[in-house]
Amino acid sequence: MKALLTILINVVFWTLVVNAIRCIWPSQRANAKKWLKWSGVSFAVLFVFLMIFVFMQKSGVDTPEAKNDVESSQNAVEQKQNTQTQDFDAPKGMVKKSVPAQNDSHAASGGEILFIFVMFGGAIYFGIYVSRKRKREKLALAKEQAIKEAILQEQIRVAETLVRDGTDAAWEGILATSEGDSVKAKQKLINASPIILERLFEDNGYTEIEERIEQFAGLCKVSGVEAAELPLKVSEQIVAALLLKNLIAGEKIPIQVPGDLPFKIGGEEAFIWAFRNAEMYVIKTKMTYEGESVGASIPVTDGGISINAGQHKMEAIQKDVWESTGTGVLVVTSHHLYFKSQGNMNTIRVPHESIFSVDVSGGLFGKRVVISRDGNNGKPEKFEVEYPVFLVKLLKYATNWR
Repeated sequence: MKALLTILINVVFWTLVVNAIRCIWPSQRANAKKWLKWSGVSFAVLFVFLMIFVFMQKSGVDTPEAKNDVESSQNAVEQKQNTQTQDFDAPKGMVKKSVPAQNDSHAASGGEILFIFVMFGGAIYFGIYVSRKRKREKLALAKEQAIKEAILQEQIRVAETLVRDGTDAAWEGILATSEGDSVKAKQKLINASPIILERLFEDNGYTEIEERIEQFAGLCKVSGVEAAELPLKVSEQIVAALLLKNLIAGEKIPIQVPGDLPFKIGGEEAFIWAFRNAEMYVIKTKMTYEGESVGASIPVTDGGISINAGQHKMEAIQKDVWESTGTGVLVVTSHHLYFKSQGNMNTIRVPHESIFSVDVSGGLFGKRVVISRDGNNGKPEKFEVEYPVFLVKLLKYATNWR
């Protein structure tokens, strides 16, 4: 039994090794990963069963193999003493033939066979269970993402209708998507208010801020939503928009510096805004291998069997990829842009004069601000913040508060 388990483990182990090597080639990577998953699960299950079996033998537990070993030793002694001779009449010149008695002690018992079937059945069941679970998780994640995108698109349409057709038309649109239920529509407006307000400000690049705030206030009035019912994020957005208005006009207002910043700001600098939970990305150069099979398929039989003759050409290619350096706090002052991630001792301090390009990238989800500056080997940096367009405007007009 132990020999069978050892053989199976060796087969599965070398399957793992071969498919791990196959992962080097991009053309075979997808198929090799499937084999790696199944062989990895099988190897783990087989190894556990082998350890259990060895433990049972060392503990003196009566396993089928232990019983067979005892029986084999007894039969070996009896075989020497009880060799049966088969005598039969034969013509002249023929001799008597001795045939030793056959021994069945090493034949696989029913328990061993059952044990093997149970072992393989458990491994296959576990592999299928893991595969189906991952599939369900992927489907659930895709469904959740689709729902979020649909909700966001609906909120954007409300903001566009509010700007284009006014408060009454926007409220009627919310009612239509709420099956005419005013209570439901009101709650939907409250939940969507941060996205609607952000869209109102970003639609015209944070210009005409007072008009946008009045439009939003008019929508709240028509729907019966009180200021106390709105999320705190709405108040933060209105404060940010009014601050940006003063910054563009060069009207400096005193703002208290938060006491929990992980770095110190110079005495001549004016604090403008802090973005919490900002994530920074930098470009890393990584080596990848790409290639293709070159050759021909030669038929050897009429039944369709052929031999592939050729070679696999691989080429090393360097690719630049965005890689996160961590999440932290990003601060804009009148003189610098600061960033420090959690667990990192170094603080990035970028003078505004060294920034020569600021842009927003990304779609509905994951909008990020891309900054290009001097003295960084020509590589841009990317920041993911809550209000990306607001950050771009701050960087453009930050020097007005000097």
